Amino acid sequence: MNPKHRVCIFFFLLMGMLSFKNDTADPLSAFYISGYAQGTTYHITFFAHDSLVVKRQIDSLLDNIDSSLSIYKPYSIISRFNSAAEGIQMDEHLNKVVRRSLEIYKATGGISDITVYPLMDLWGFGPRHASTAPDSPTNPDSSTVTDSPTTPHSPTNPDSSTVTDSPTTPHYQTVTDLSTAPDCPTNLNSSMVTDTPTTPHPPAHPDSLMVRTTMACVGSDKIHIRDRWLLKDKPCVKIDVNSIAQGYSVDVVAGFLESRGIKNYIVEVGGELRVKGKKYPGGTTLQIGIEAPAQNSLDAPVIEKIVHVDHGAITTSGNYRKYYEINGKKISHLMDPRTGYPFQNELISVTVYAHDAITADGYDNALMGMGLQKAFAFLRRHPGLEAYFIYHREGGEMTDTATAGFYKLM
Repeated sequence: MNPKHRVCIFFFLLMGMLSFKNDTADPLSAFYISGYAQGTTYHITFFAHDSLVVKRQIDSLLDNIDSSLSIYKPYSIISRFNSAAEGIQMDEHLNKVVRRSLEIYKATGGISDITVYPLMDLWGFGPRHASTAPDSPTNPDSSTVTDSPTTPHSPTNPDSSTVTDSPTTPHYQTVTDLSTAPDCPTNLNSSMVTDTPTTPHPPAHPDSLMVRTTMACVGSDKIHIRDRWLLKDKPCVKIDVNSIAQGYSVDVVAGFLESRGIKNYIVEVGGELRVKGKKYPGGTTLQIGIEAPAQNSLDAPVIEKIVHVDHGAITTSGNYRKYYEINGKKISHLMDPRTGYPFQNELISVTVYAHDAITADGYDNALMGMGLQKAFAFLRRHPGLEAYFIYHREGGEMTDTATAGFYKLM
């Protein structure tokens, strides 16, 4: 799955000023799991009396999802749909993600549309334009980063050298202040430097005829669900659920932790976060740091805002990491499926808070596409969503704003 190149989010488990009672004879301890999956990294921290979950279980969950939703794996279920003339039978993962995506498509008036795949490919952001094989870890010598295991869920078992996952490097790095945490970086400044994103390789700047021709294959009104079957009106219709899949993955992992009796945790996959409970020992509030966009790739990231949450999910979408330039004009990977062209507005990034990660992740790209004023109007009609925006003023200077509900988290 393609990690969207968004503004980086970092979670901090900072000691607060809260006290706790001494009658906790058996206090909760912190456990850490981290690794590499879905073309990015993941980090999990949970607080429990014992190590109730192990890394191989998380790897298996994420690999299973990847075998369903990754457009970079030719044997995945979504790839089989994209290659099919009429449709395929869905598994549980694709069924849930497509149904939720169609709900968001209707709610946003078509701004969010998973049939955008042909446009992504036309503009140079599809799988065939990837210049790296992101299933290979960026740092193969690291003990905390491992290759995704060979999936037992695929109809075939292709050679690993022919299977890629995402054309991008991880769009987030996760940092905690717990120096005792294995697998977690302890040097804030050094670990906040992310890998250079993969540069898209467009065949050429598409002309209006190419865009119009491609648009004949775009539109979620061209796909239909009948029981467990996903059908398409035209063979050229293809779907890409990368805009929502990592949020879904976070929710699946969070649900697995809760099924094991874990009530306090942070789950992060590629920077998408879901939080529940508090930090132990101590019972202090969890804090999420939102990073401001760097002026260039050499600048050190700066934490712009810190929010305090004890439940819910936070995701971010941005247009300043994955793009290319033609004649001085920035071409972003965020496509408008209604016009066939990249979104052009004042927004740089949008950070969304919602009750679960699939919802936050599903709406962050759409809010980016709306522009500031329409996004605020949309959020007023959807009280379950809160958002923080970084944008350019008319004069070019960068500034920020947020909904009233998001300000309350700061």
